[in-house]
Amino acid sequence: YMEMDTKILKDICTKELYERFNEEIKELKKSKTQWFIEDFNYSNCKITDISKNDNILTIKAVLRVAMKDYLIKEDKVIKGSKSKIVNNTYSLELQKSAIIRQALKCPNCGQSLKTTGSDKCPYCKTIIVSIGDDLVLNEFKKIKEK
Repeated sequence: YMEMDTKILKDICTKELYERFNEEIKELKKSKTQWFIEDFNYSNCKITDISKNDNILTIKAVLRVAMKDYLIKEDKVIKGSKSKIVNNTYSLELQKSAIIRQALKCPNCGQSLKTTGSDKCPYCKTIIVSIGDDLVLNEFKKIKEK
């Protein structure tokens, strides 16, 4: 996104989110504004919900990161700061096909499982998330900034 490369985004987002990002990138280009993220530090990510509708598996999570996040236009910072690190919290929604793909073992108890890509182990109740190539970002929202 920061590099304004919509080709990469097309492979990792749902069509709807890609279209939203594409419009935002067009506006940045049109206004000759550049977006920068520097000193990115992952804090944590917590899965908040896993659901399956028809053949679509949806994983919701909350991601916390620290970073410098700013916009520059005509060599001036117009939003954010080049020097201040902010702590941001994002709400993510990822989707993938929920068709049974493979047999695997629970990483916690070792029991053999058939999975749709994400489930709870029926033996020890550990949440199992098998991330495949078809996992895509469906929603991305900033929910908090410190």
